[in-house]
Amino acid sequence: DLGCSPKILEELINFIDAKAVVAQEIHFALYLFNNQKLNEALLRIANNGVTTTVTTLPLEGYDAQARGDIYSHETGERVAQNVTKKDIAEDLFGEIIKNSPQNFRLLFYPHIYIRSSRVRPFSRGKMPYSLHIKSAFIKVSKDLSYSVLTSSNLAIRDLRKHEIMLIVENDREETSEALSFFNGLEKQSIEASKYVDGIENGQSQRLQMELTTGHIFTAPFIDGSNERAEKLIKETIRSAKNRILICAQHIAGLKYG
Repeated sequence: DLGCSPKILEELINFIDAKAVVAQEIHFALYLFNNQKLNEALLRIANNGVTTTVTTLPLEGYDAQARGDIYSHETGERVAQNVTKKDIAEDLFGEIIKNSPQNFRLLFYPHIYIRSSRVRPFSRGKMPYSLHIKSAFIKVSKDLSYSVLTSSNLAIRDLRKHEIMLIVENDREETSEALSFFNGLEKQSIEASKYVDGIENGQSQRLQMELTTGHIFTAPFIDGSNERAEKLIKETIRSAKNRILICAQHIAGLKYG
């Protein structure tokens, strides 16, 4: 019932709980958001006065095919049976929309890729939504914030695998740039309570972001972001003197070689 990465989830919740005491706002962008424990932690923080926003896929992007049981992490007892990722997300979203928690927003990012019919089917929902980030941003002040990036979906009904989580402390310039990305993502998204059909709302407004720090964000709404990221990665690799360490979940460059 803690999802595919119990240890990472525990450490993440402990971290945001500690920083919530001084945080002004917290933003999560999650490919999948169906983890009740994480949701409870974020609702608790929002209830204490911290503006909290979660952006995720619309329900059509959640897998509705693979069914299975859920077991308690502590006791090993079965707590739910024959459910899909979509089932769990639908219950969680419905609860949020019904209760309209204070200082808490749930958003859907509806941007869709156009995929060739020759692309091999993938184990997701019916619609090929582009959002695949698993990240968080905690703003303490204009001079201090924290960025969280993990390879884990933190999702219920995901398989447990080796995953990592990275937490970075940001200075003033990095805080400004990270906040610009999350604000841009949220402006392109739709409030869950108002979401009807993401296809007709799936157009992205273009956003110009002049990124000057080592932080690079790529998104359909940031002009030239993939090209800039590829250029920086190549330049960084070429500048190496002793060794190169690459930690990447997906590599999808425009040109290889």
